[in-house]
Amino acid sequence: MEQHKNSTEPDNTAIRTTLWRALHIKVDDTPHILHDEIGLQLVAP
Repeated sequence: MEQHKNSTEPDNTAIRTTLWRALHIKVDDTPHILHDEIGLQLVAP
């Protein structure tokens, strides 16, 4: 396991989770369980 990193970049797991939440809004029918459009803007793919 990695020790604490001194980095300002977000963790890869956090990025993947954010992208899946954003994708949920874009491709799944309503009602959406999570409504998170900010996440997509934060990771700016």
